[in-house]
Amino acid sequence: MTGKRYVAGILLAAFSLSGGTLIYRDRNSNQLAILPKVTIQTIADGQMQCEYDKKDFIVPLADVVRYYDEDLKVEGGYLDDNSTAYDIRLGDVEIPDNKKKQLNFNVRYHIMRRQDQCNDPRIRMPYFYLVVLTESEAQDGSIRRQRNIYANSNSARISSRGWSEIKVLEKLLAGDRPLWTSADEAQNKPMASSLSGLETTFNLTGLSKRKILAWYLTAWGKNTLEDSKIWIDPTAGIENDWLTRTYR
Repeated sequence: MTGKRYVAGILLAAFSLSGGTLIYRDRNSNQLAILPKVTIQTIADGQMQCEYDKKDFIVPLADVVRYYDEDLKVEGGYLDDNSTAYDIRLGDVEIPDNKKKQLNFNVRYHIMRRQDQCNDPRIRMPYFYLVVLTESEAQDGSIRRQRNIYANSNSARISSRGWSEIKVLEKLLAGDRPLWTSADEAQNKPMASSLSGLETTFNLTGLSKRKILAWYLTAWGKNTLEDSKIWIDPTAGIENDWLTRTYR
């Protein structure tokens, strides 16, 4: 998301929300800070005045990383821990043929560790999410649409009732998120600064013989969204809110 689009989104949210979640770069600690239940009061002159825990504070817009119109179910604090931050870049994806019984959505990606002050070679396991919208014909002849959300790890799973980045963020901060201590656990190779040729696979359970109308793929690093890809069938008439709306 570009800076202009993002700031515009904040402006719209500021006067329609009573509270949300703010992520920003704390200049004193140089860490990512997260505050739930934040109320945006005003935005002017490159600054955002907010209220948190009945106290007013100001954050320069340049330091704002993300703002969500949902409350994170954790206490305020810092997102950084002792693991190394890293970038993820998505590569090629292999979309399955829905005529097959085994539907695998394969994703190639690349990881690059950031050069920061952290000497810990470990990284938090990257989390990938795939949201898929499909349709099929019911016995009465009507067309039924269905949305499924898949994750690359059991510890990363979220509810499929609707896509929510706040729910993902809660998973990123959870204590059961695995640590990668090496590029190959079996051979105990040290974690390199750059890892290429990596791959993750989503088994699209329950989508056999259903037509794929759209998909949205996201890659999450240590504590933020790092990369994403989206595809929508231009002939399908997809709703703009297909990621979050309720399908029956």
